[in-house]
Amino acid sequence: MASLRPDALTRDVDRPAPPRHTWPDRVALAAVVLFALVGIGTPLLGLTTFAQTDLLVSKNPYSSAGLATGHVENKIANDIVASGLPNTQLFADELKQGRLTAWNPYVGGGGALGAVPNWATLSPLTLPWYVLPAELAPAYVKLLEILVAAGGTYLFLRRLNLGRASALLGGLAFTASGFMISWTNWPQTRVAAFIPLVFWAAERLATDRRVRDGALLAAALAAMLFGGFPALTGYTILTAGGYLVVRATARGRPVAPILAGAAALVGAVAITAIQLVPFLTAMSHAKLTNRAQTGADHLDPAGLVTSWAPWSLGHANEFALLGDDNVVEAFAYVGAAALVLFLLAVALPGPARAFLPRGVWSYLVSATAAWLVLLYAGGPPLTALQKLPALFADNFVGRARGVLGFLIATLVAIGFEVALRGWTAPHGRSRRWAVGVSAAGLLALGLTTFAGWRAVTAPDSTASPRQFALQCLAGLTIAALAAFTVFLISPPRGRAAPGRWALTVGVLTLTMLAGWFVVSGSGGMVGSRRFAIQCVAVLVIGGLAAVAVFVMSRRRELVAAVLPLLVLGQALVTVYGYWPRVDRDSWYAQTDVHRYLAANLGHERFAAADGGMYAGADSAAKLRSLTGETFFEQRFAQTVQGLPGELFGSTLLRLPPTPELVRSPVLDRLAVRYFVTAPWDKPFGPEAVAKGDGSTVTVEPGRSWSVPLRVRGPIRGIGLIPPTGIRAATRIEVSVRDARGGAELAKGSRVGPKGGKGTPAYVVVDGENIPAGTRLTALITVSGAPLVAAGDGGRPAVSTVLAADDGLAVAYTGSSVVWDRTTALPRFRWASAVHADSDAESRVSVLATGALPPDEVVLDGAPPVAPTGEPATITVTGDGTDDLAARVDARGAGYLVVADALQHGWVATVDGQPAALLPADNGLVAVAVPEGTHTVRLAYRMPMHNAGAWVSGAATIALAGLLIRRRRPNA
Repeated sequence: MASLRPDALTRDVDRPAPPRHTWPDRVALAAVVLFALVGIGTPLLGLTTFAQTDLLVSKNPYSSAGLATGHVENKIANDIVASGLPNTQLFADELKQGRLTAWNPYVGGGGALGAVPNWATLSPLTLPWYVLPAELAPAYVKLLEILVAAGGTYLFLRRLNLGRASALLGGLAFTASGFMISWTNWPQTRVAAFIPLVFWAAERLATDRRVRDGALLAAALAAMLFGGFPALTGYTILTAGGYLVVRATARGRPVAPILAGAAALVGAVAITAIQLVPFLTAMSHAKLTNRAQTGADHLDPAGLVTSWAPWSLGHANEFALLGDDNVVEAFAYVGAAALVLFLLAVALPGPARAFLPRGVWSYLVSATAAWLVLLYAGGPPLTALQKLPALFADNFVGRARGVLGFLIATLVAIGFEVALRGWTAPHGRSRRWAVGVSAAGLLALGLTTFAGWRAVTAPDSTASPRQFALQCLAGLTIAALAAFTVFLISPPRGRAAPGRWALTVGVLTLTMLAGWFVVSGSGGMVGSRRFAIQCVAVLVIGGLAAVAVFVMSRRRELVAAVLPLLVLGQALVTVYGYWPRVDRDSWYAQTDVHRYLAANLGHERFAAADGGMYAGADSAAKLRSLTGETFFEQRFAQTVQGLPGELFGSTLLRLPPTPELVRSPVLDRLAVRYFVTAPWDKPFGPEAVAKGDGSTVTVEPGRSWSVPLRVRGPIRGIGLIPPTGIRAATRIEVSVRDARGGAELAKGSRVGPKGGKGTPAYVVVDGENIPAGTRLTALITVSGAPLVAAGDGGRPAVSTVLAADDGLAVAYTGSSVVWDRTTALPRFRWASAVHADSDAESRVSVLATGALPPDEVVLDGAPPVAPTGEPATITVTGDGTDDLAARVDARGAGYLVVADALQHGWVATVDGQPAALLPADNGLVAVAVPEGTHTVRLAYRMPMHNAGAWVSGAATIALAGLLIRRRRPNA
């Protein structure tokens, strides 16, 4: 291949080289660096952690253990806390010990971990997890994301003949876009970070037509696929594929680049086959509900107001849009100054096309318009696309905001380049187009403001109309300053005319007055430290920028440098109150409840009511839980649904603390030995409610009340009746003693404010072992805040819950209450009898009745080996993540049953010989074992004898060869 000058490779041969702009270049580079370092902030130094674990410790048992931080920035980040972070930490911890963990056994019966891309374990951007402490890793993952996203955007825009300043500003606009902000710490942003590199490689392939460029495209797509959010990768392929077709056609001879692009996609799939093959297998057997989409499933257009007034609809916890349009799904931030540049690029196609390669402007504008229609209008176009398999049919189109954000960022950069290069006033059709775009922009501004106001003032909205107004004012001020800055750096050139000086003074005055009004108005936002800081930032940035424009209006380069600062300033203000900077001690701390379960759970599992444990976070503690957030295996989920009530969200299982559920035989079959409830949940057992005498008693902090109980032991709970409820700071402690006030027999405590308001607020006590008939006295103490309770003869009226022969026992009382389910079957158990049933509904029904003996297993059909009815002794010898083992001493033939979701991807051996792994109890597994002493092993194995790994290995070697091969000598 002929040698080309480096700058010639970045453009079509008939385009002029981009001019250099020293000050804008420097300021734009500094803006990207400052956004990364200041935006992430103290977590990079290890002073705090860049994770939403403030949400974790706001829940029980952490909050009852005194670990709550007192404020939660983002209450909707449950997926991150319950699934993303603990799964990644588990994989990283095992890897640091030299183990590649394919399976997570600790949540929901077990599920694929490193075998699938769901948690981005093989994404290049997950690398910090494997070399840094867990609580430090998320900050450096985000830093790496910003570097890749901004760097890729820079490379792509430089190929489009943009100067350094514009290319850097485009990178800043993309990394600070709504998708990249709101999805932070989910794997989604690790996928989106590679979108620019896909476009960069596509542009190289269309322009230079080299095999190496196809390999680069394959590598970028593979990195996206490893990120674990295939829908966004699909949206990117659709958009970048169209771009490749347009550019290849514009360059002439399009067939070869298009075919090479298709080959690159095949190569990316081959590289990631090691995870894609198990992913397809796992998802085909996963419980997937509520994923069907229609043309009405699109984003609310009211959310577009956040594109220039980011927190106008309220912060994460008070976002005004309802339904699925929460802040993560709907946040549309672009930036007020960036939108001005975006409109400039769209309004002036002539100056933009003067330096852009052929077809680029038309495609970027058309693709942006198309995605805006699909995202915010839906209707027939979206319905038509939903006929495509997998991509649109089962995925919410709102996730395509990642692609839209990149397209808008490229047009922002193009607008900045147009402003830097200057343009001649348009005439004729071009002028009508520019006027139309400007009018459409103003109309969109008005419509989004009106729609946002309606959302904020809706009866069920929790957002503040005052905050809406102030945020909109701040956004309009920044937009006005940006527009005026563009006016100053554009023709006419030379000495400023008197009208420009007058306009400068006017903008300066408007900016200062608006900033003063915002700051003075922030005092009404009670407790809003974040909002006050935003307002001060608007004042400082806007005022200084206006002064700079005023002073430097004769020096275009210095004035132009104001635009990156405006984009940076609003972006930093936006992420300041959203990205987490949380106390490091909140990182998956181990409470007294965790320690109790770790010491007593053994090979069994527990389940928890909402409020008892944080569902899904147990992977971090390596505690085996039924409840959690994961893709549940279909048949295992069917078995779980034998429990009373509707329990599943799409991927989240939570259980209510009802007696019917906790005593269910289905939990016995699932080896749920312990059930954890919140300290304020009503204890299980017969209740004796005190009537009181109509009076009230104020239980002051520090004073103990001794109340004789009208019932005798054993007991499980002591309750007071607060007519008006319990204050949040109130802690109730109970010591149960014998009637003479002697030795303590049981104790318990709880913190408000749950329960009460005319009904007993119970404290669970561990009084299961109090001898029957023992006369008792309750010593009640309150701390923190006083408690008004119903009275009885000048003392608090005390209700009680008695112990019962119900298969339950209070095992531990502390930050949460642990109940021992004494009827639970072992997770590794022996079945000497078989109940055969070919119907799934019938199988689950018979499990729920509790009619089956403990040593009988339900199989789908006639047993391959007839059990002899003899017992066996089982000794668990291995219980890891990917491998299980047990020694079975059987007096006769029967079945080893393992109460895990191991029906797909797992294999079994008996004494080293392959054995059939049979579905058991509908969602569990069983292995036939003959008489005698035998070793049974179960192991997770990649589907199709690990064919995906072989394909990935071969494809990766081929890719490396294409990338590192030597160039031919110069022609």
